[in-house]
Amino acid sequence: MAFKRTVIILLMALIGLLALLRLAGNIVFADPGITPASAPQAHRFDPKLVARGRELAAVGNCAACHTAPGGAALAGGLALHTPFGVIYSDNITPDPKDGIGSWSEAAFDRAMREGIGPDGEHLYPAFPYDYFARMKQGDLDALYAYLMTRTPVAQKKPPNHLDFPFNLRFLLTGWNLLFLSPSAIHADPNRSPAWNRGRYLVESLAHCGACHSPRNWLQGTDASEGLSGGVAEGWTAPALNHQSPAPILWTEDELETYLRTGIEAHHGAAAGPMRAVTNSLNAAAPDDIHAIAVYIASLMPAAPPAHSPYAPTAKMATAAAIVHGVCANCHGLNAPIADNRWPPLEASTALQERSARNTIQILMNGLPLPNIRSEPFMPGFSQILTDAQIAEVASYLRAHVAHRRPWREVKEMVHRIRAETPAAP
Repeated sequence: MAFKRTVIILLMALIGLLALLRLAGNIVFADPGITPASAPQAHRFDPKLVARGRELAAVGNCAACHTAPGGAALAGGLALHTPFGVIYSDNITPDPKDGIGSWSEAAFDRAMREGIGPDGEHLYPAFPYDYFARMKQGDLDALYAYLMTRTPVAQKKPPNHLDFPFNLRFLLTGWNLLFLSPSAIHADPNRSPAWNRGRYLVESLAHCGACHSPRNWLQGTDASEGLSGGVAEGWTAPALNHQSPAPILWTEDELETYLRTGIEAHHGAAAGPMRAVTNSLNAAAPDDIHAIAVYIASLMPAAPPAHSPYAPTAKMATAAAIVHGVCANCHGLNAPIADNRWPPLEASTALQERSARNTIQILMNGLPLPNIRSEPFMPGFSQILTDAQIAEVASYLRAHVAHRRPWREVKEMVHRIRAETPAAP
């Protein structure tokens, strides 16, 4: 509580300072508007540019954040829960009133690179313009062409619900000074074209670090800790660099398969927010997926993480009965419904992570029904198992399958996830 109070006092002091600067006429807060453009004519865009934009939108996973459940594609309205309140995603269809149909190329570029809308209003960095700022102009042009040729949808987004003082958009000027670094990504002449393309995509349009990097109390990321793991939408986003907890080393080919299909036989299936990413990447250009895999693979450790042998002393009889009676139907040796698409539990990165979060999420909510043929399906057990049983099964798998020391506060984590996450249907 004392820390929170201190933070609030500091923020209030910052607000007062910024207000004084505004009164003094500091024009840094007066971002000019951009004259609205006429509604774009779809036929004026080169079909090849539109097709390239479609592939780039798949890399950026635009639809996942800009489409509400059951809503029209790219029409916005998805609730994004942040530590400061709820932000609703914008309508990015070319509707001239509710969407971005009146945005010129200059307005679009400024929003992507600076996080400022055409009216001069700051955008919240839940829209990861701090990554998009590093995109090449040709890729921005292609993305603009694609979005402006979608079907317009007249749909207003709900108003944001942010706590004071975070609802004061002009404060984002300070956030940008701290965390917006729009410097170009220069190619490394000692690396292959695929590696350089992959690095460019990861650090810009794909915005991998937005989930897979730790964030500070202002929700900014530190470049020195890039891709060393984070938390997104109630799930742990594991490290993608030398700190990767994966018990089996990733290869370029395995990463490429995983990114394209959402599952890899030696490593497991995409879950949580990553499922939407792999679904989207299925429509990306194969060369771009390959490039991302090449770059990420180069960051991975040269050997799996070493762990001291752990021999559990607790028998966990209830959990053992559940695992052998339920889980073994799919994950057991020679299971009748298993095939080579189901990875062994020993290969699960979730069981190796420092937090029980992902293991509990999967046990409670499972993996959604597949919409790409190669993806798996796993039911959730939140309506079948009690919180105590889920906690015990997670602890059992950690000790008897991963042979790792116990997680702390597993029961508390189960209670939090139960309260925050709707049960799987």
